[in-house]
Amino acid sequence: MAAHADQFSIPTRGKGTYEITERCQEIVRASGIRTGTVTVFVQLRAPAW
Repeated sequence: MAAHADQFSIPTRGKGTYEITERCQEIVRASGIRTGTVTVFVQLRAPAW
């Protein structure tokens, strides 16, 4: 069974919804894996005030 791991960061401006679909699709496409399940882990960082 093939596996792939990757990561990326996006700049945010506080609370809200941020579109990550296209970036996730690019990563999956580049992995070469054709079937399976994708798990996305989102880590939120508190602002450094």
